[in-house]
Amino acid sequence: MAAVALMPAAAACERPPASTPIAVSAPAVRIGVLGGLAGDNAGLTVPIKNGAELAVAEYNASHPDAPVELAKFDTEGLAERTGPIAAAAAADATVVAMIGPAFPVEAEVASPIFEEAGLPAITASATYSQLSENSWATFHRGVADDSAQAVATIRYLRDVVRPRRLFLVHDQSPDGAALADAVRTELAARHVGEETVSAPQTNFDTLVAAVTAARPDTLVYAGYSAEAGLLLRQLRAAGWAGAFVGGGAIYDPNLLSVAGAGTGNTTAISACPPPSAAFAADYRAAYGIDPVGCAAVAYDLARVILAGIAAGHSTRADLLAYLRDYSGRGRATSVTYAWTPEGELSDRPTAAWVYRAQRQGWTFDRRIPTS
Repeated sequence: MAAVALMPAAAACERPPASTPIAVSAPAVRIGVLGGLAGDNAGLTVPIKNGAELAVAEYNASHPDAPVELAKFDTEGLAERTGPIAAAAAADATVVAMIGPAFPVEAEVASPIFEEAGLPAITASATYSQLSENSWATFHRGVADDSAQAVATIRYLRDVVRPRRLFLVHDQSPDGAALADAVRTELAARHVGEETVSAPQTNFDTLVAAVTAARPDTLVYAGYSAEAGLLLRQLRAAGWAGAFVGGGAIYDPNLLSVAGAGTGNTTAISACPPPSAAFAADYRAAYGIDPVGCAAVAYDLARVILAGIAAGHSTRADLLAYLRDYSGRGRATSVTYAWTPEGELSDRPTAAWVYRAQRQGWTFDRRIPTS
C-alpha cells in the first residue's frame, strides 16, 4: 500500500461512494457487514465496511433495476454486544449474506447464530484457526488462519529482524494468545520476558518498566491496535527504541495517530495482501485515502456474493449452495476464492505480508512465505 497520508479510521466514512437509491415498493436484498464499526479497534473494521460498500456501489451502478443494500451491524468489537446484534441480522429475512464477523471474539458468538438461521457469512479478517473446526456450514474465511500467520511471523523474526533478546506481550484474545504461543515455542532461546495486557487498558507503566529492565532489542505484540498504540507511545517515551513487531491486528491507521512519532521501527504481519492498483485507485477516488487492512479482501468477498445474487441466487439457501461450488479470482487481491467444507480457502495462501509503519501511513514492505 503506497505511502499516502491516512486519516483516522472514522474519517474513512466521510465520503461514501454514490449508490442508486433502493426502491421502497419492495423489500431490499441486503448484504450485511458485522464488526466493530465504532469502538477502540474500529480502524480495523471500517476499511472492511468500505471495501464491501464500494463493491455494492459498483454493483448497483450496473444493476439499477435490482439494487442491493449494504446493512451495517456495529458490535463495537464487543462479544457482549455481538449476540443480540447477530440475532437481529439473522432475523431479518432481507439479509441474505454477511461479510464478517470481523474479529474472532465476534465470530465465536455470531457464527452459531448464523448457522441456525442458514445465513452464509464470509469473514475478511477473523483468523483464529479453531473457527473452522465447529462444523458450521455457513462459515467461510477469506484469508489464511492464525497458523499461517504464525509461520510467517516466526520466519520474519528469524530471517529479517534477527532478535538477540525478544520480549513477548499478548492481550489474551484468542488470536493473540495463539500467536504468542507460537512465538514463545519457536523462539524460546531468545525469549527474555513476557507480559499480558487487558483491554481496555491505558496505563502501561508496569509493563514499560518490565520491558526496559529486560533490555530486549525486539518486542512482539500479539494483540489489537488499541492497546498496542498506547503501549508503543509509552515505550518510546521511556527511551526504548527496539523493533516493535505485531500481527495483523495492529495493521490499523489509528495506531499511527496514537503512537505519533513513536511509530518508527514498527511492522505488522498480516494475512491480508496488498491491493491491486485498480482497486487502490477506485478506493482513493471514493474515500480520499489509501486502502489499508483487509479492505481489498472485503471488496472481493462482496463481489463473490453479488455475482451470486446477479445469477439469481437471492436467498440464503441458494447463496450457500452457490458458495459451495464457487471458484473465482479476486479483482482486488488476485486470490482464488473457493472453499473447503470447513470454510477454509481451498487454495491455502502461501504467504503473509509485512507492512511498515510510517508517520504518513502504512507501507507494504515484503512478502513472507508460509510454506
